[in-house]
Amino acid sequence: MIRNKVKLLQSVSNVVVNQNSMSTHKLFEGSDHSDLYAKFRPRPPTTIMDQIMTFRERSNNIGLALDVGAGSGQFTRLLVPHCEQIMASDVSETQVDEGKRDEELSGVEWRVGSAEYIEEVKDKSVDLVSVCQALHWFDIPAFYKEMDRILAPTGVLAVVGYHFTRPGPGMGDLESPLTECMMSLYQTTKPYWDHKRTLVDTGYQTIPPPDPQIFTRMERHDNHWTDVRGASLLDWSGYISSWSGVRSMAKDKGEEEVDQMLHKFRRKCANIMGMENLPEDNIMLELRTNYWVIFYQKKQ
Repeated sequence: MIRNKVKLLQSVSNVVVNQNSMSTHKLFEGSDHSDLYAKFRPRPPTTIMDQIMTFRERSNNIGLALDVGAGSGQFTRLLVPHCEQIMASDVSETQVDEGKRDEELSGVEWRVGSAEYIEEVKDKSVDLVSVCQALHWFDIPAFYKEMDRILAPTGVLAVVGYHFTRPGPGMGDLESPLTECMMSLYQTTKPYWDHKRTLVDTGYQTIPPPDPQIFTRMERHDNHWTDVRGASLLDWSGYISSWSGVRSMAKDKGEEEVDQMLHKFRRKCANIMGMENLPEDNIMLELRTNYWVIFYQKKQ
C-alpha cells in the first residue's frame, strides 16, 4: 500500500530539459500517440518486480521509488504493492496526463520533466529508480550522473526493456510466418525510426553501464516473459500502430497511408491463419513479449 500521497506537481518551468529530451518529447507528445500507448503497450510481468526485491537483499518494502520515462505508467503499476511513495516522470505531458487518469495509479505523484535533471528529488533520497523501455532516449551519461546524485546508498537502478510483442509458441506452425510478417512491416517503416532504435534491437547490450566504482553490483536477466492470451488481430495491429517509427511515418506520409499499410498487414496475417473471411476483431492470437532487465546497486 502507498502510505504517502504527495500532491501533484503542476509547474515544470524550473526543469531543465536538454535537446535529447526535447526530441523525445516530439515523438510522444501527440494525444493520439499517448492514447495508443496506453491502450496497446504490453504490461511488464510481475516477475520483474519479484526479482528487483530479491536483488535488493532486503525483506522490507521500498521507501521512495522513482519511475523515469514512465510513459502512461505501464511499469509504474508494478511498483504500487511494494513502495511507500512513488514518483513517476516523463518528458511528454500527454503521457503523464494518461497516467494521471489511471485509477490504479491514483496514489502516484506525477511530474513532467527530463530524466537527466530531477530538481524535485533530494540528494540520496531514492531507494529504487526504474526505467522501462526508455533509457535509449536519454542522454545516458547525464542520466547516470543524476542517478548517482539521487539514489541512496545501496539504492537500486532497474533498467528494463522489451522486444517487439509477437506471436507465442502456442500459435504452433503459425508463429514463424506471422512473426516474419511483422518484421517485414518493421523493415518497411525502418527509415522513420530514430537511430536509437538499434539500442533496443540489441537488448541494450551496446549501452555502456554506469561507473562500476559507484554501482558496485550488477545483474542481467534476459528471459522475463509476459503472455497475452486472447488478443485479437486488431489489438496486435493497434500495438504496432503505437510504434514510434509508425507514428513518425504517419506524420510524414499521412494517416491514410499508414492505415493502408496496417490494413495490408492484417489481411496478410488473416490469410496466413486461413481466417480471411472473419472480422479482424474476431481473429484471435496468443501474443508474448520478451523483457530483459539489468540491475545496478549503488555502493554503501
